[in-house]
Amino acid sequence: MANYIIEGTITELKIEGTECTFKIFGTEGYAVKRNKTSYNLLCSTENDTNANVVSAYILFTERTYKTSEIQLALLSSSLIGGKRVRITIDANEDEIKRNGSPLKVTSLTLLAD
Repeated sequence: MANYIIEGTITELKIEGTECTFKIFGTEGYAVKRNKTSYNLLCSTENDTNANVVSAYILFTERTYKTSEIQLALLSSSLIGGKRVRITIDANEDEIKRNGSPLKVTSLTLLAD
């Protein structure tokens, strides 16, 4: 397991029971573009401390993330106001490469402009 971060704006938000799933569009430094397609860049926070960790993953912007409904207010603020958030994910390589399953968010921060 390793920690990864991405900063961006929420583009879609769905509430299912006690879980929120959402999509994020990476902002400057957390997005790459090839031809006319944009991708998110999921960056490792452990580059210097763990040689077995992949530095970054390039993911489709359609990838979903999940968190508890407790974070609904922060996610809604980001979606409605276009404010940036920083999310942290604790995942292993298999979880990240499994495109169909949402990645579990361990930390969510609403950023100031």
